[in-house]
Amino acid sequence: MLLIRPDHLGDILFATPSFRLLREALPQARITLLAGPWSHAVVAGNPDVDELLICRFPGFERQPKSSAAAPYRLLRATARELAGRFDAALVLRFDHWWGAWLAAAAGIPRRIGYDRPETRPFLTDALPYSPERHEVEQNVTLVAALAPAAAGRAGPLRFAVSEAARAWAADWLRTRGAADGRPLVAIHPGAGAAVKQWPAAGWGEVAARLITELNARILLTGGESERPITAAIAAALPEPPLDASGQTSLDQLAALLERCALALGSDSGPLHLAVAVSTPTVHLYGPVSATKFGPWGDPHRHIVLKTDWPCAPCNRLDWPAAELAQHSCMATITPEDVVRAAEDVMRQTSNVIRSFADSLISRSSTMPSTPILTVLDEDRHWWFATRTRAILAYLDRYVGPGQGRRVLDVGCGAANMTHHLRHYGDVIGVDSNPKPLEIARERGLEAYQGSADDLPFEDDSFDLVTLLDTVEHVPAEDTVFEECRRVLRGPDAAGGRVGGRLLVTVPAFMFLWSQNDVINMHQRRYTVPELTAKLERHGFRLLRISYNNFFVFPLAAGIIVLRRGRAEPKLASPHFDEDAYQVEMEPASPVVSTVLTEVGKLEVALLRRVDLPWGTSIIAIAEKL
Repeated sequence: MLLIRPDHLGDILFATPSFRLLREALPQARITLLAGPWSHAVVAGNPDVDELLICRFPGFERQPKSSAAAPYRLLRATARELAGRFDAALVLRFDHWWGAWLAAAAGIPRRIGYDRPETRPFLTDALPYSPERHEVEQNVTLVAALAPAAAGRAGPLRFAVSEAARAWAADWLRTRGAADGRPLVAIHPGAGAAVKQWPAAGWGEVAARLITELNARILLTGGESERPITAAIAAALPEPPLDASGQTSLDQLAALLERCALALGSDSGPLHLAVAVSTPTVHLYGPVSATKFGPWGDPHRHIVLKTDWPCAPCNRLDWPAAELAQHSCMATITPEDVVRAAEDVMRQTSNVIRSFADSLISRSSTMPSTPILTVLDEDRHWWFATRTRAILAYLDRYVGPGQGRRVLDVGCGAANMTHHLRHYGDVIGVDSNPKPLEIARERGLEAYQGSADDLPFEDDSFDLVTLLDTVEHVPAEDTVFEECRRVLRGPDAAGGRVGGRLLVTVPAFMFLWSQNDVINMHQRRYTVPELTAKLERHGFRLLRISYNNFFVFPLAAGIIVLRRGRAEPKLASPHFDEDAYQVEMEPASPVVSTVLTEVGKLEVALLRRVDLPWGTSIIAIAEKL
């Protein structure tokens, strides 16, 4: 099937949830996207698209027209290339008559789009168009017409950040001194049209106040043509910002945004890119409808500020330069509005329990820096207890207790999970560190020294592999997933055997990056879309994925935000010291520990029924294909 979407960054990102729904509804279908060359980087690495075809769609090149006949010559040539290849076409832009005509000229039997006068003559299925519906929902409605199983609420936007881009971003920030624990706030001041542009002076005032009031480090982003704007903003600041304008590919920009605590900007594709990589955002809207084109995500994490002009939104972007002064609706949004929204979105997760967070910070500052417990009984610590209950809930549902299976615990440490995993089969452990392996063997685990990215086992030798807070430590994460798949047994349709199962837990959200991650030598944190894409790309079928530590997420996020700029605690989670394996966690009073343990039980009861929308961790289970 052929999906036609001629637009640029933001609109292509809005289409990615529909790609995912179509893939889930029709897993055997070959999905081809016909898009402009400007969209190649947006869908590169997207596992839901099998093929990307490039077309320089007339009217979308943002260049002067060559001739009046050129669009029709291109249509005829492209139709010949597409002829005979597709069973169905979806024209995802509601008014794209050229794309609808192209699908008809190519002889595609079924052509689905919206019932508009300019597209109707070329469609076999013309659906009623609702102008107040969000673009994501518009796309999903068309997909559901082709595949009814796709009907329902769309998932998040999707952008696959490459590991090379993450490495580049980490190096770029490190060499500019941005690894000091201060919250990184991105400002993308550019917009796709002059009428959507917010004044550079306003951005300068906002950035200066975020530096002084929130101790933020400012990152300016944009294209080469926007460097004069970022230079004007930089000149207004009390300290030099990090200016990446004109220096990044789209992938690298996404990797930088992924590391930010917040991204601010006018209505633009890069702000939707920030949403796609799970970075909180503040969007400024004037002439464009936020109802149709606003951020697709949690409105508490993605705040929209709108002009109060009664004529907005007019959805007109092509005002002549001489008339722009009469259409300055964006200027009615004040710097004070933006600063307050930025503070709200950065602190909203902690406001409800801020006094609780402050009391914990105050309490921990008076406690000794040495750990309270070593060789901690992890089953009694609220964090590990909650994680273990979530793991067992997934294993009970998707594996089931039983004997005769072979279970591999990758990154087994001191065998703290072995007594739980033995309910599901015979457990073998592997870890790269010899010190915890000594304890693991004393506890009766058959354990081997080896690396997660080079497992010392034969192909197709395990029924279940657990990868519990391990892959985030390994630079070559793709190799880890490949190795896990290699050692898992594959499906046997004739014998009725399903593929081996992989259970993964990882830390969530790069904006939660803290000294804790540095201590533990983490390479990265994940989002649900990212982990989903990696598992699918490496030959797994996802059975279930959810955020975990849902109820403590506001507290954790609040503490991390409030601590930035303060002295970091020495330890915040399990790690190895030079002499022995020991698990060290932040001290918690008996009352706090009891409360958090009970909250964890409630969360796992909820997790058995629904996927949770946020959390400090992610849990997933997948099947080898």
